[in-house]
Amino acid sequence: MDSRGDSGVWGHGGDIWAAAGRFARSPDEFVDFSVSVNPLGPPPGLSEFLRARFHLAYRYPEPDARELAHELAAVHGVPPESVVVGNGASELLMVLVAALAPKTALTVEPTYSDYRRSLAAHGVVPTHTCIAEMKFPPSGPDVVFLCNPNNPTGDLIPEEKLPVLPGETTLVVDESFMEFVSEGRYSLAQRASRGELVVVRSLTKIFAIPGLRLGYVVCGPALAKRVRELKPLWSVNGLASAAGLYGLGRGDYIEETRSFVRTESRRLGEALRVPTHFHTYWSAANFVLVKLHRGSASEINRFLGERGMLVRDCSNFIGLDSSYIRIGLRSREENDRLLEALRQWQEA
Repeated sequence: MDSRGDSGVWGHGGDIWAAAGRFARSPDEFVDFSVSVNPLGPPPGLSEFLRARFHLAYRYPEPDARELAHELAAVHGVPPESVVVGNGASELLMVLVAALAPKTALTVEPTYSDYRRSLAAHGVVPTHTCIAEMKFPPSGPDVVFLCNPNNPTGDLIPEEKLPVLPGETTLVVDESFMEFVSEGRYSLAQRASRGELVVVRSLTKIFAIPGLRLGYVVCGPALAKRVRELKPLWSVNGLASAAGLYGLGRGDYIEETRSFVRTESRRLGEALRVPTHFHTYWSAANFVLVKLHRGSASEINRFLGERGMLVRDCSNFIGLDSSYIRIGLRSREENDRLLEALRQWQEA
């Protein structure tokens, strides 16, 4: 039994090491549907590109990943001083809360748990509202966290339906999955650069490099300066920066990803809806939220874990329970393997 017990509830997806101990398998044997990274894998040629640049590991990286920050600024059409690159969105959320120093906060649930985790680290206990209603107190908290598209539901909130908040409230919009959206995609980066709100983005997910960790924040120059001051100077390693620059130059790969996600998400959802044991929700992102009509998430994770597969148990998301799982898209062949296993599970 792993250190998290036998519940099957992982704090995040991707803990294949704990799963390996639990199911007596090598970590490399698992097909991990519990994470939500690019189902096509990293950009073609990235491995060779990084192998030729491994010498970057022998020197200190460029402070604040300046070259990558300038390239991201050009992509979004914003000033470079408004972009801060970090060691993944999780690090940036933690530093961002420190920079904003809120006394009160609100999250839109169910959603990514690191908003609450980052707030808790600074002594803030947020209230929450439901993503289906998005009701906000009239006085307004100091900061509101909103994930768009939302993790784990996949909801995409159109720009015209974003909440209008009091002037003293900072809206932080996490666009970590926006690059996977094919229809209705937009970014608030330009508004963020003017100080109207804050945008958090991930390159880890679209480039399928979770082991390298790479993300960025777009915000007003004054806040960006404060975030840089609080963030470790060399938190982004040289290989991660190089990978980000390489990926940004592969627009064809990003478009191919969007096309695959659009068609495969629909195919997977339709295949799961055929039996009566599953209800799937429409998703704009590269994952699908599923409600089980029989059994629990921990039971299905045990069944799949014994067969070398993992899905995300969503029972620790606010507003969800043990009847929900999240499936991150993988290759068509791997998705078919999961569908066959789920068919066997429902017939058992």
